[in-house]
Amino acid sequence: MTVYSFSSKKNLFLVWDRSTSYEPLDHYRRYNISTYKYIGTRTEVTEDLDPQIGDRVRSFKVKFIEFITDNHFRFGRYAGKDITEVKDLRYTAWYFKEIESLKDGHRQFIRDFLYNNWYEFKTDEEGREYPISPTTVKKHNDWEKKQKEMMNKAENGMVVTLDIERNPNEDGRIFVNGIAYYFPKVVTRYYRDSIYHLPLLNGKVKRVKNRSIRASLMVIGDKIYIANFKILK
Repeated sequence: MTVYSFSSKKNLFLVWDRSTSYEPLDHYRRYNISTYKYIGTRTEVTEDLDPQIGDRVRSFKVKFIEFITDNHFRFGRYAGKDITEVKDLRYTAWYFKEIESLKDGHRQFIRDFLYNNWYEFKTDEEGREYPISPTTVKKHNDWEKKQKEMMNKAENGMVVTLDIERNPNEDGRIFVNGIAYYFPKVVTRYYRDSIYHLPLLNGKVKRVKNRSIRASLMVIGDKIYIANFKILK
């Protein structure tokens, strides 16, 4: 195959004959060997230039390792092992994230393998796909189920007793038994190097950390709000 490069030393286009051969390395890799033989020069060409040649002016070889299978790990703890025979799914999920830049069949093979083992996939803010383990998926689904059940009760004006272990965050959110509740208004307080938030009740700041409250609930959008509350202890 005839290919071309540009020589800044000669200020001419160089003409090369390129041939490709392969040498086996192991069961999932091989050497790709490109042999370039110098033919001559041209003053102009319309074809794309071969990026491997650079500014060379004599015959040479380029040798690199390429992967010949999609179902073997290419690096790391299990390099060379069949992905389907490795039981360490947490490692496989980590490996999938590490090869995010690959767009070939190797990454798709791993995605299909994880999906067939009950993994689900999400996309982050930068558009990168990442796997979620079946255990995490189950926990999330269980949480969503509990949250929806409580929302249905809150829509009917339910009154509950909540044992609060922490101060709310800046959005007024607290978690009690895995359910998210929101105080409508919180204020920010500073103590030495710490920042914390406290809810308001009838315009007054209330301390609720490590205390129990009797709260009436309401739903706004997809959130459960504490419409009113009374501190019990």
